[in-house]
Amino acid sequence: MESPQVDEYRLHLDVDFAGQRWAGTIEFDIAPAPERISLDCDRLEVRGAWVEGLPATHHVDRTTNSLHIAIPRPGPRARVRIEFDGVVDPTNMMGLYRSKFAGGYALVSQCEATGARKIFPCFDRPDRKACFRTSITTDAAQEVVSNTAPEKVTTHGARRLWRFAPTPPMATYLFFVGIGTFERVEDTSGRVAIAVVTAPGSGPAATFALSVTGRLLRAFEEYYGIEYPLPKLDLIGVPEHPFGAMENWGAISFRDMRLLVTERTGTLDRRQTFDTIAHELAHQWFGNLVTMQWWTDIWLNESFATLMALKMVDRLDPELQAINEFFMIFMGPGLRSDSLTSTVPVSVPVVEPDEINQVFDPAISYGKGASVLRMIEAYLGEETFRRGVTEYLTRHKWQNARTSDLWEALGAASQQPIPEMLGPWIEGAGLPVVEARGVQGGLELRQRRYRLDGVHTPGVWKIPMVIDVDGRTERVRVDSERQLLPVPATASVHLNRGATGFYRVLYDSTLYDRLLSTFDERSMAEKWIVMEDLYAFVLSGEVPLETYARFARALSSCADYPVVASVSSALRAFGLYAPDAVEVNDLARSFLADQFHRIGPRARPEEPAGTGVLRESLALTRAMLDPGFARELAELFVEWERLDPDLRGAVAIGRSRTEGELAHREIRQRLSQNPPEGEAARLENALSWSTSPRLVEATLDGALRGEINRGHVWTVIIHAGLNHPSREITWKWLQAHVVELNEFFRGTGFMPEVLYPLI
Repeated sequence: MESPQVDEYRLHLDVDFAGQRWAGTIEFDIAPAPERISLDCDRLEVRGAWVEGLPATHHVDRTTNSLHIAIPRPGPRARVRIEFDGVVDPTNMMGLYRSKFAGGYALVSQCEATGARKIFPCFDRPDRKACFRTSITTDAAQEVVSNTAPEKVTTHGARRLWRFAPTPPMATYLFFVGIGTFERVEDTSGRVAIAVVTAPGSGPAATFALSVTGRLLRAFEEYYGIEYPLPKLDLIGVPEHPFGAMENWGAISFRDMRLLVTERTGTLDRRQTFDTIAHELAHQWFGNLVTMQWWTDIWLNESFATLMALKMVDRLDPELQAINEFFMIFMGPGLRSDSLTSTVPVSVPVVEPDEINQVFDPAISYGKGASVLRMIEAYLGEETFRRGVTEYLTRHKWQNARTSDLWEALGAASQQPIPEMLGPWIEGAGLPVVEARGVQGGLELRQRRYRLDGVHTPGVWKIPMVIDVDGRTERVRVDSERQLLPVPATASVHLNRGATGFYRVLYDSTLYDRLLSTFDERSMAEKWIVMEDLYAFVLSGEVPLETYARFARALSSCADYPVVASVSSALRAFGLYAPDAVEVNDLARSFLADQFHRIGPRARPEEPAGTGVLRESLALTRAMLDPGFARELAELFVEWERLDPDLRGAVAIGRSRTEGELAHREIRQRLSQNPPEGEAARLENALSWSTSPRLVEATLDGALRGEINRGHVWTVIIHAGLNHPSREITWKWLQAHVVELNEFFRGTGFMPEVLYPLI
């Protein structure tokens, strides 16, 4: 049944904060008014429904989570009113849920993808945008934050009523409400009032976020050519958050470790805070102002925000080298995930919103999607790409749009056949490998689908390539199974200059030798993509391990974080999954030890911005693989308060691996002192690295009892699966608790993530 159009929801929630429940009313006009309407309504008790002031027949279908209301007099328009009750879900973090907060708790909402229907009945789909007039009654001691600023706050005895300004037309998944005791740090100097909203006492940690948000907001306005459309922007820290952050319009929620920065914050967390704020701000236009027509195009929201975060952070602070995190967090996982036979297309048809979690793979929707957009931007040119984006946003603002609308705008700006070029990348699964070998007249390029299992599968993509031939940049399009590329017979080539292309390149032995001879002169990005490709080809059996080792040894003095981290990650995988492979583990230990010795265990004045991130990555990998190094680090646990924040995670893992019951008690004691979230996450993950399967199982059991931050449970399980002594018990534990875990992770898409290390 097609949902009628609603222009405005008038919503009131009367919240019993202590009882963690609410009574609500929602009123709206529908046009047209059919004989019956069906709203989304999940786990709410409906007390009554009225149409044009008269009681209406209604019933809730629990199998479809739908509220059906009969319209007595169908016509061009009707006013509907619904009264309902809701209860906070004690387990799941969707809808209105309870988060630990400054020794107490706060009630906060998470509505993407289907959480709004757990708070109030509505047409809970992205193509039914409507304005919200929201009012909240709660205890006078509590504050309320929502998408817009409060217009009026009145106190009646022990209760207080908050009335908020109407929102612009927006999708229901962007609705936000937070109720609790907050501290606000504000910047009201500009056109937009910006505030960081935290638990009491955390205000000083909000300074970094407040400073970068204003700069980012102005940078996005300049790039898009469109002003931020709301008068205020709140960034709300939520200690227990199902994701890193959520782009609720005007009230972005973040997990604390992606918003608050102190002297105890590690280099990686500080950088990812900047990246995450940029990502969520990108959504305020791309996703909020212009919203996907349906969940099939959710990839476009996330991919574009990922690319824009890279661009804006790089524009504002080039020294941070935002491309490093893009390679490690998005493009690398995207390449690896798309190499599996089980991969899915970037754009997957979705019929029901609940299907999103079955088909949504962050490595594909964020990583591959953003990498494909970056690839086409590199091919078209940055300014041409920007003009197309601005045209898309201007044409569809306040409305919904499809992927085809963006392709049309980019095509108009570039005069290129964008749908024809990008359709197979987005609508098809898998990625190409370009095989390059020297022949008379140049290079013969052959393409096929790359698969991690080594099976050669036909496939033809239109590949926009930016390549390097003897130091000269060229742009070519490879759009057939076999193609000749004219180059000098002795040319040294790199067929993915700047790692802008989402494809793999398999060179013949002569080309690999030439590439190795110039490897030291290559850019960071070009070294990184070669090492990523070589690792993949070793796994698929197309390149011998010795070839990978030759290139790895050539990087002994390399100081580029993504390159060293890529090799470190590959060697860690070899070591964890093949602990008895002497040659591999010797290479891993020597490479990691040399690199760690080169950068040193402590930060140095004026060291490059990425060195701290690399130090943490190397220390973590060595602690997982090298028992001797783990023992060295374990002794530093007693100096926890004085430790470099970048070493704390590795020290905790070293302690957990070597000190058994004692370490388990010590780490639990540290956690009981309510450390900052980033520090707590590292301590919780370390519990999974005990060599005692019994202790790891106790940690997993405790995670489901609330002893672990609910936003960290999935990473704790992943670490238990990576820890060789506990892999078997973790697999049995997962099988025994699969029903509970499915409910726990419902709406997050994390269940496949926790299974991946074990299958």
